[in-house]
This record gives sequence, structure tokens and C-alpha cells, in this order.
Amino acid sequence: MTMARIIQALLLALLASSCKSFSTIPSDSRQMLLPTYQKNDNAVGSSYRQSHLKDATISAVESFFITKPYLAAFLTCSAKASAADFIAQTKASASNVDLSRNAAFLVYGGLYQGMAQQFMYSTVFPGMFGHELDLNGLISQVAFDMTVVGPFLCLPLAYAVKGMFIGDDNVETGLQKYVHDVSSQGLLFKYWALWTPVNFLTFGIIPLHFRVAFVAFISFFWIFILSSTAGAESPNESHESVSSNGISSTATQQSL
Repeated sequence: MTMARIIQALLLALLASSCKSFSTIPSDSRQMLLPTYQKNDNAVGSSYRQSHLKDATISAVESFFITKPYLAAFLTCSAKASAADFIAQTKASASNVDLSRNAAFLVYGGLYQGMAQQFMYSTVFPGMFGHELDLNGLISQVAFDMTVVGPFLCLPLAYAVKGMFIGDDNVETGLQKYVHDVSSQGLLFKYWALWTPVNFLTFGIIPLHFRVAFVAFISFFWIFILSSTAGAESPNESHESVSSNGISSTATQQSL
């Protein structure tokens, strides 16, 4: 037998011995000896699938807001407005939810805060102030929204819609309540305190196709305040009656 054959025989014997020894190791211990990439293959695959699903979901949502902006705006804002008013009502009385009032805020949220604001953000404001705002343009746009759109369109419309839906009220009664809340409840100051900084973010940072959704997220809390304040009795009723319906200054501050 040559030296080469002797070395080959020794190597084969050593390999056979190693395999036999490995087979006697418990399965858990053998897994520890396997390469790391084999042990983590399933975990890596699961993580990749989850990441891919997350990216696909985000992409689909963004595409929906870009390709169907008015439908997305209506669905987002009507659901938000209805939910916020429902929470405000159940906080005041868990057993007595006014569905007509809730429907009023749903309509107001979907039509004005959703579709109408989408039109203003994508068409009206860019036409008035331009698509690329510098600091002066941003300040002008926010000031216009705070002093014209809010006090003369947004808030009166909310009260008018509520007046059409609830009890024996009408548009005129709703507008009278708006004037009452502005003069006695400090409604505009609360509106300006919240929406002035929010609008600087909305018009200065948030992409155009996500502005309605961003405003909807913030206005969830605003609608909660508004629906609580809008529960006021008519201007001719006593201050005690107004306070008993949960819109006294203390109750409103708690809603904030």
C-alpha cells in the first residue's frame, strides 16, 4: 500500500468518525452547529414579507388619495366627523345619542371638510397664492383661511347643517346659535388657537394630496369640541340651561 492510499484511508476513517459523532449529538445541539443563515432563513423571509406588505399597503393608500382625491376626502372626513360627534355625545349622555345630530356632522364632514376643502386646497388656494409658497405667501394663505374661510364659511356652515337636521331647528336658528357661541362661548378664539399653527404645517410642509387627511386627523379633536359647543340651547335661553347641556366654559375646556 502506497503512502497516498494510507493517507486517503485515514481521511475516510476520520470523516466517518466525525459523521457518527455528529449523529449522536441531540437535535437541538446540532441546530446550534448549523450556519446562522440556515437558522434565520424563515425569520428573514417572514420579516421581508411583512415589510413588503407594509410598503404595498402604504403605496396603495397613497395611490388612492392621488387618483381619487374627492372620494378619499369624503370617506375620510365623513367617518371622522361622525365618530367625533358620537364620542362627544356619549361623553355627555351614554344612553341618549342623537342620531340626527350625528348625521348632520357626518354630512358636514364629508361635503365641506372633505370635498370642499379638497377643492380649495388643490384649486382655489393655488390659484390665489401660487403652488410654490414663500414665507409671505404662506402667511397670507393662513391669514385668509383664518379670517375669511373659517368665520364666514366653515363655522356658519357647520351650524346651518346642524340646524337643518336637529329637531324643529332650521338654518336661521343654527346661524343664531353660531353668533351666540362666537359672542358668548369664545368659539373663534378656540378656532384660531388650534388652526393657525395647524394651517402653517398644512400649507407649508404637508404634500398636497395628504393635506385633507392631515387636517382630518387634527380636526377629529376639533369636531369633538365643535359638536360639544354646538349642543348649546338657543340664545334666548338662560345661562343655567346652556351650562346644563355641557357647553359651559369649564366643560368646553375639558373637551380641549
